[in-house]
Amino acid sequence: MASSGKKTKGKQKIEIKIIKNEDDRLISFSKRRTRIYKKSLSSPLYVVVRFFLLFSYQLVNLIRLVIRLLNLSLNAF
Repeated sequence: MASSGKKTKGKQKIEIKIIKNEDDRLISFSKRRTRIYKKSLSSPLYVVVRFFLLFSYQLVNLIRLVIRLLNLSLNAF
């Protein structure tokens, strides 16, 4: 018969607390970095910020173009 005791702890809830040792904290972050960045890419806030940056960059280009066209039209008269 199989033993009735579990060999592993399985999925358990862990207490979230600040890691006081800085080396341990950096190691823990480096292990989770790619997953954190992946989750942030799918975050709606990230999408909004990217859209805003793209829009603001295009807006600056549009303003520069309008100013250049206005200067050309003013110089033509």
